[in-house]
Amino acid sequence: MMFRRPVVVRRGPGLLGAEDERQSQPMSSAERITQLQELGQLKASGVLTDEEFLREKQRVLGGG
Repeated sequence: MMFRRPVVVRRGPGLLGAEDERQSQPMSSAERITQLQELGQLKASGVLTDEEFLREKQRVLGGG
């Protein structure tokens, strides 16, 4: 059974929850893929704007 992190959506920098803990620990490729998939679902459902999606995508990929 795989542990899946809950996603907490809020407006402002760092849209995904529990980011303070994760910032000090590098994400594995599997974690990045999971987060990107979740971001894509949130964008597709209209929860995230294009700008929010791109900002979070860059953060997950290590560019921001």
